[in-house]
Amino acid sequence: MPSQQQRSVTFFLSPRIVDLDSYLPVAMEIKAAQPDWTIRFIAFDKAIPEAVSRNPSIRDGIAKCASLLYCGTQGTAQLQRSLQRIKSFLRIALPILFGPKPVLVNSRPYSSFPYDLLAGIAHLRGGKAIILCKNRSPDAVHELMFTFRDIPAQQGGSRLATVLAKFDADALVHYHDAQENLLHEISRFGRISGIPQLAIGMPHRLPAWKKFIEGEAARERAALESEDLLGHGPVYGVFAAKPGSGDNLGLPGAVERSFNALIPVLLEASPDATILIRAHPKAVGADYIENCIRMNPGRVRMTFIHPEVLIALCDRVFANNPTNVLFHGFGGCQVDVSEYPEEHIRKHGAVSLAHGLGPVYADPREQAFKARITDMLENAELFSGQDDAMTSLLERNPPNIGALITLLESPTIRASGRA
Repeated sequence: MPSQQQRSVTFFLSPRIVDLDSYLPVAMEIKAAQPDWTIRFIAFDKAIPEAVSRNPSIRDGIAKCASLLYCGTQGTAQLQRSLQRIKSFLRIALPILFGPKPVLVNSRPYSSFPYDLLAGIAHLRGGKAIILCKNRSPDAVHELMFTFRDIPAQQGGSRLATVLAKFDADALVHYHDAQENLLHEISRFGRISGIPQLAIGMPHRLPAWKKFIEGEAARERAALESEDLLGHGPVYGVFAAKPGSGDNLGLPGAVERSFNALIPVLLEASPDATILIRAHPKAVGADYIENCIRMNPGRVRMTFIHPEVLIALCDRVFANNPTNVLFHGFGGCQVDVSEYPEEHIRKHGAVSLAHGLGPVYADPREQAFKARITDMLENAELFSGQDDAMTSLLERNPPNIGALITLLESPTIRASGRA
């Protein structure tokens, strides 16, 4: 039953639209459970509203449950930018101060300005400031990534937060029990040791989101049919990484090499296929993608279809670099064609970083790459039984939005332990 006391829930977004892949399903489920609650997404980078406008599923999903407020600064004049900052702060802070009891949601502790001040205002109203992880990936992903990246340095807490509260957040909400490394990483950005922790299950399995994606897939299928792109041959999707992504694995140029190895194989194996390229936001307009589209007009197209919808529409989907899509159990027939460093292959074998989570692997550097991809296009049995680890993870961590609602409704938390 909906609660009698309203809440105002404010989600703070980083400059990456990928935050919404985790936050929007949660927001939609909160709205379904508590229709009287007010939900806002706050963006500080203009790339977010621009990306939302290009992504019909994200745009429509936000419209169903929340508002999107851009609070960035533009222009070069210092006075103009200062006035914009003041105006943006007031647009965020006044509803927290005078609206329904506030709940703030951020991906990191509230240990720096303006988040610490906004959290302080929320606490004055009897509200709370929680951390909600934006990343759903299991720890194995972070293990490989931090082989080539420095672990974030431990940061001190906010001086303001020291005065207002013992911790830099009231609770830490994540998705499953294979995220200990991620939680440790988050703890390096503020004082959160001892705050309650709550796992709520994978957000894309929440009922409101599943129903929404089903509707979006039907709409996009009708749109493809209207362009005469369905019914003639297979439809393949490619999640194309931003240039330079291979540097994170110590493999410069890897994304371009694997993409250029894959596309000719698909075109030759299925002459009547349509290939939909779903580029990373920072890969839109990348030379390696644009060149391919120019060389194959009509057959290779750019799309902004939501990743889960694209998987539902396509016969096969491919990724040319480890991407969050591979690690979340979205189903479908997914193929990882990333290059991996020797250290990964020595430790795990020639398998995807998402091995056991659903995707299968084809190494684009191997001579047998073409034969393996062709076999995957023809034989759907190669994808069966590839998701044992994901199945187990989902069974251990069922959707638990009720516990999150209880947490948001409860009095401000200061005790240690798990919610």
